[in-house]
Amino acid sequence: MTTLRLPRVPQPGPRLVTAAVLVLVAALAAVLGGLVVRALTVPRPPASVAALPILRTVAGDVFARQQTATDRRDAPRGGDFVVSSVRRLAVMPNVPAVLSAARNAAGDVCLVAAVKQGRQYSADCVPSAAFARSGVSLQWSMSGWSAGEPFVEQGYLPRFFTVVWGPDGHIRYLTHIVGEG
Repeated sequence: MTTLRLPRVPQPGPRLVTAAVLVLVAALAAVLGGLVVRALTVPRPPASVAALPILRTVAGDVFARQQTATDRRDAPRGGDFVVSSVRRLAVMPNVPAVLSAARNAAGDVCLVAAVKQGRQYSADCVPSAAFARSGVSLQWSMSGWSAGEPFVEQGYLPRFFTVVWGPDGHIRYLTHIVGEG
């Protein structure tokens, strides 16, 4: 009987194994470090804001997209907004208010809530750096009489609104109607 001898496969030396393990550990550390840095640098809203319901999430830089006729329709009439910068973000639920982003003459980022095709509006503006850190918030109120249909039938029930547009793209809101539970 003949014995078949196979060629011997050289085993990696201890230096090669150690080098491979070190490369693997370094790669894992780089990935984990990157995830930690990313988690720490992404702006997070305060707990009070994070608890608000999300109306919509806007992806990317809204000012980078082309302006449309819909953006212009409810643009605020007046103020020092750059008309070509107005971009519609969302429509408030159960309220005839359109939320838009705009820039003012100083280049600040503005959040605008407009009713009646922009003839009435509320706005708040922050410098771009402040928006990148914490976003912009807006508070306003209206009554059933000024809000128009279908709120006229409900009478003079003041409504208070808070909207926060964060650098994460989330648009959060709170509605409080005085006189309702």
